[in-house]
Amino acid sequence: MIAAAVATFGRLDVLHNNAGITPRKVAIQDLEESEWDRVMSINLKGAWMVCKYAIPVLIDAGGGTIVNTASLAGVRARPYRVHYEASKAGVISLTRTLAIELAPHRIRANCVCPGGVDTPGRTASLGESESADHRQPHIDRLPIPRLARPEEVANAVLFLASDESSYVNGHTLLVEGGEWAGTTTGLLR
Repeated sequence: MIAAAVATFGRLDVLHNNAGITPRKVAIQDLEESEWDRVMSINLKGAWMVCKYAIPVLIDAGGGTIVNTASLAGVRARPYRVHYEASKAGVISLTRTLAIELAPHRIRANCVCPGGVDTPGRTASLGESESADHRQPHIDRLPIPRLARPEEVANAVLFLASDESSYVNGHTLLVEGGEWAGTTTGLLR
């Protein structure tokens, strides 16, 4: 993949790790080791592997930026998703370590942490009934009462990848409509 990018564009300036899966809910004691390994392999090891092979190319180019996609789940805990939450917390930690190690090479590393994003993949991962039963009450409690549009997350990635954020390094940018700040439960509207 890295070689194909260099062959096509002549160099690599930006890496955006955005691959990941959202597994179904399961209690910790019922989580199979194989499912833990699958989630870690895709969400965390995948990001590390792409970085491993992109970093020498970015160094040869004289610098660049890495933007990893983690999740709001990486900074807060929810029940029945320990494998997902731990994998995304790992992506945040990976990003911070990259930011420190790669700074002498003029490579910045940051990550975006989306909350809920309105994509077909979200519905598929949650399941139709769970999505229909639980989606709207959750959304109604958000400070901005809707899911993010994919382009809103993409704009955050674009900012972190651009020179507009040239002094931002090791940062975790939450793109979640204020959900981390709290909910509107009890708020008079």
